[in-house]
Amino acid sequence: MDKKRIVSNKSEKEVAKKYNGKLQLGSGCTYVHKGDVKTDLLLIDDKTFVKPRKSFTLNKDKLWKHFKDGKKEERIGIFRIAFDKNKAVVVIEEDEFLSLIEEL
Repeated sequence: MDKKRIVSNKSEKEVAKKYNGKLQLGSGCTYVHKGDVKTDLLLIDDKTFVKPRKSFTLNKDKLWKHFKDGKKEERIGIFRIAFDKNKAVVVIEEDEFLSLIEEL
């Protein structure tokens, strides 16, 4: 197994634990299994890198496809991007974000 896959697997396990979710076996390898981690509320696509990065490109088509996949499963699709091992950001559709903060 290459270094990138090892780092990704480790990150996905940590995300599943942190978000109280379950790993999506074969994520990205099949048409059926979407996202890397699922919780009752979220479908998480985890992006992590072998070396720290200053940037990452996420195009509109990929974003909307993941958000749509989340809705099909009655979950909120989010992207979690870890630019280095101590910091991550989450990208969420604005309408979903507004719904979440209304519930606070």
